[in-house]
Amino acid sequence: MSSVSASQAHVAVFLDLESLRRAGVEATADALARATLRYAAGAGRVTLARAYGDFSARADDAKALAAARVNPVLVLPGGAGEDRASVRLTVDALEALFTGGEPDAVVLVVGDARLLPLVQALRADGSHGIVVAPAAAALEDLRAEADVVATVEDVLAGAVASPCEPRAVEDDEPEAEPAPRPAPPRAAPTFAPPAAPPRAPAFGPPGRGFERRERPAFGRERGGFEGRDRGGFEGRDRGGFEGRDRGGFEGRERGFREPAPLDFGTYDWAPFVRLMDDLEHRLPFVGVRYLVNKVLAPRNCGLDDPRQKRDLLNKAVDDGLLEMYEVGNLEGRGDPVTACRLDRQNPSVVAILGATPKPTVPEAVSTPSEPLPPADAADPLDDDRAPGGADPTHDDA
Repeated sequence: MSSVSASQAHVAVFLDLESLRRAGVEATADALARATLRYAAGAGRVTLARAYGDFSARADDAKALAAARVNPVLVLPGGAGEDRASVRLTVDALEALFTGGEPDAVVLVVGDARLLPLVQALRADGSHGIVVAPAAAALEDLRAEADVVATVEDVLAGAVASPCEPRAVEDDEPEAEPAPRPAPPRAAPTFAPPAAPPRAPAFGPPGRGFERRERPAFGRERGGFEGRDRGGFEGRDRGGFEGRDRGGFEGRERGFREPAPLDFGTYDWAPFVRLMDDLEHRLPFVGVRYLVNKVLAPRNCGLDDPRQKRDLLNKAVDDGLLEMYEVGNLEGRGDPVTACRLDRQNPSVVAILGATPKPTVPEAVSTPSEPLPPADAADPLDDDRAPGGADPTHDDA
């Protein structure tokens, strides 16, 4: 999965609010969320942030977390009152790790040692494990497994994590084109004329009669078999098999080439920015995969290959022209949508559109009573639903 930025490590943040309350942490959910995001931003680019707890009786906490750009995930207790937040957190973290997200670093804000197996799994896969816990909590095993350990008190006081290195990515080397198959050597005729049979006594002058009948027969043999050998078999070998080998197999091998990299130094962003402005004024939100699969086309962005379209969106996010956000609970369902919108304060956007107001089309809003599913941390282009949950079949460019 392509990543949004190749220069910074991707960081995922998970807060277990229930365990923090049991450990005696008195800070509000809003303060914990903002302090944790500030701390994690030092390690790299935060692409996934979630807080887990029972918000059924604390709706204000859910609203504060959403305002701080942390997704509140509702986890109701079990029938006997047991806490299940740590279980849901572990499932979501492993899903982000093994279904294509693969964050470079994971920040876990916890109050007990229940997440020890999760930290071990993260480190075994190559992610940087960062644990933030209360100073008074007895978490020796968890601290011993983590790459970095910080206290909740230091994070609330303004501490910032050290930068993490992104994962090493092995680029697939393009396969070398097979060398043209050499033409088979011209085979020399292998037919040898048979020895002349012993001449029977002829009734007539020597050299006539039987000898005359022998020569036309031998001539047909030479003109027939030898001709077929040169014009037939050898011709089919050169024109047929060798031709199919060059024109067919070699042609299919050349069809798997990667697209040429885009030159963003000379790319004209004006058509793309105007297209996004038009979509934002007509739709409640612009789904990322809907934009790639149904809207972007050579006539409005100059690109046709889906991989180049993804690179275009990644570059727009890196340069600040676009920002990604989540839209959850579409039409009463819990499935997430990753959407994008113009940053209308960006100088490049202002230079193209001028000082335009924010579109008045109402955006879909996530309700705090249901958990907000995540955007794909590594590749936000996995949502092909159009605004409103439909799957459009027309090109809305």
